[in-house]
Formats: sequence, C-alpha cells, structure tokens
Amino acid sequence: MMSLKATGSATGLTSRVPSSTPQVLAWTTGFFIPIKAARLDITGLSLYLPYVAAIAVALVAPSAVLGVIRSRLAAPIVVVTVFTVWGVVRTGDPVGPGVTFAKLMIAFVAIGAFVVVLRQHERHLYLGLLSGVAVSVVYAVYQWLSGRFFDFGLPYTSIAALKVGLGLSSRYGLTRATGFTEEPSFLATLLVGSTLLLIAYASRTKQPGVMKAAVALGAIGLFVTTSNNLFATILIVGAAWPFVRRRRVAIILAAYYLTVIWLTPFVLNRDITYYTRFFAYDVFRKSTSITQVLGHGVGAYPSFFRVFHPQFQGQDVASLASVWGGFLFEGGVVLVLLVVWWLATVVRKTQWREGLALLALLLMLSNYNSPWWPIVSLALAQCFLIARPPLDRPRRLIAAAERPTDLNWRQV
Repeated sequence: MMSLKATGSATGLTSRVPSSTPQVLAWTTGFFIPIKAARLDITGLSLYLPYVAAIAVALVAPSAVLGVIRSRLAAPIVVVTVFTVWGVVRTGDPVGPGVTFAKLMIAFVAIGAFVVVLRQHERHLYLGLLSGVAVSVVYAVYQWLSGRFFDFGLPYTSIAALKVGLGLSSRYGLTRATGFTEEPSFLATLLVGSTLLLIAYASRTKQPGVMKAAVALGAIGLFVTTSNNLFATILIVGAAWPFVRRRRVAIILAAYYLTVIWLTPFVLNRDITYYTRFFAYDVFRKSTSITQVLGHGVGAYPSFFRVFHPQFQGQDVASLASVWGGFLFEGGVVLVLLVVWWLATVVRKTQWREGLALLALLLMLSNYNSPWWPIVSLALAQCFLIARPPLDRPRRLIAAAERPTDLNWRQV
C-alpha cells in the first residue's frame, strides 16, 4: 500500500489529522452511497454526502483526480458542455441547463475521486458500502414489519424531514419498503448496483464471506421493495445474457431503444406511471427532424414543461422519469449514439461482472432520470480502475495522466 503524499493547493494547510483519515473517508464514502437521504439540498441541487467526500479528495489531490478526468472523461465532458450550450440556445434560460451541468460536473469529479480512493483503499470503501447496505436493509425490514403488521404505525417508519418513506405502500398484497429513500424502486436501484459491485469485488479479491453477505442482504432488501423495475431489469438482463457475458452492450441498448419507441403508443396512456415513463419517447416521436437529431439540449426539460404543461387526465407531469428517455429528449439521436458508443466502450474494456453491475444499474434507471447518483459514479470508477487503457490513447500518455498521486492527509 502506498504512503500518502500531498499535491496541489492542499500542501499549504497546516492542521493535522490522524493518519487513518484516508481509510475512514473511504469507508464513510462507501457507507453513504446506498443511503440516498444523506444529502444536502442546495437550491435544487442534491449534494449527496459521498460527493462531499469526493470534493474533499479532489481538493487534496487535484493532480490525481484531474489525471483520471483528463484521460477517461474528457470526451463526455465536451459532449455535455456542447449540449448544455445547445439547451441554453434552445430555451433562452440558462438556469435549467446550468443546474444539470453542475450536477454532471460534480458526478464527473466524483468518478475521478473514486478512482483515486479505490486505488489505495478499495477494501475500506467496499466494507463501508457493505455496511451501508446492511443498515439500509435492516431499516427496510423494519418498515416492512411496520406495514405488514402495524399499518405503517411504528415510530420512524417514515421520516418526513428527510423525505424518507414517501412511497411506502403495498402491491400484490406485499408491503413495499423504501429504506432511506423516497420510493421502493429507488432502494431497489441502489441495492442492485451495490450488490452487484460487491459481488464483483468479492469475486476479484477472493472474499467469499463478503460475497455471501452481499447476496443475502441484497436478496432480503430486494424482496421487501417489490419493485416492478427490478423484475423488468431481471428479464432484460436474462434475455440478453449471451450479449452481457460478452460485454456487447451496444446491441442490448440499441434493442432496448427500438423496443421502447415501438411500445410507446401502445402503453403511453395506460396510467400516470406509464405516461411519465414514456413521455420523453412520445415527445421524440412527435418532434421535428432537427429536434429528433439534436434534442432540446441538456437541462432543457424544465423550460419545456413550463411552456407545454404536460398532463395525464388532469395530473401534472413534472419531470422526465427515465434516464434513457432523458438522453433522447435532451440530445436526440446524436446524444443517444454517443452515450451508447461510450458505455459500450467502457464495458467492453472491463471485466464482465463490473460491466454487468453498470448495465443493470443503468437499466434500473430507465424509470428515473438520475444519472448523477453516487452509485453510478462508483460503478463507472470501478470499471475505469480495472479497464485496459482506451484504444485511442497511447499507453504512455494514459500512464502519465493517471500516475498514482498519494494523498498526505496529515497536511490537510
């Protein structure tokens, strides 16, 4: 294990902290990833605690974090910037595009910071993640018992101040728990990503105990959520398993888009849930050719919704409820092709278990337009950490850009 040596502006700070700080920070970062309620709400921007930790790492080791961003994320940042400018031009309102741009830039910084932390303290981060999953599942089971036997009447079944438990309900006669999130499907998404990443880590590092604990906790947690989204993801991954195992993500995502666009007119008006999930695809189908090609721009949907006031049987639709529909709405065919190509490249260069974790997580987000959740940043960071260098960059340049830079937390 490397010692920690500072670079960048942090070297001028003189207060001292214990030498165990990097391990504690890594563990804490992992712990709060599945706990969505652990966030700071700042003028419409949800700053999750793992992102606060990532910003701290970026301040302590800017060279290391920037090296990862420059070598792995330069192209996505350019694309996001271009489509953000396009969103401002299309809407004439910089606020929506600006907020979305800020969220994505924080997520990109977090990816770089997570790579830096994983290089030195992967074990501590994943043990923290396992602990966070355990706490979330225990609380979800408590909610499930409260709903099953006490009509959700036990204390702290929901916590309004933290927006925890807003979607507590029953489906098919089964109680649906939310854990430390608003909705059962939010918890299911976090558990799918966390569990698969823990399984991949345990398999790679030969830790059967961690794998057994992750599988057990994930199974219990997913059972008490009763998520339709989870069932759909299992079916998609199961049907596409030969392609998943060979990391042919482009084929899966292309088939997904074509299927969803074809299904849209048949399912759009079934109920408010289907309408919100498929609304972006319906807008794409009815758009002009230039909008179908280039979209409305990153972050343009608030302005679009204010102008057109989309409704379903008198109920307002407030946002895009699909990350994949969001790509199509905001960037059209061009952005979708770029995203699919980039993700396919990332997954093709990593091991199949990490690729499966990223793909399943992104498929779970087909019901939510939330690509800036910390679990997504962690999945991408893990894929980058074990990937071969990109084919379009010489190995020596990648090595120079991503030369490990230690963090001297004693000077922080």
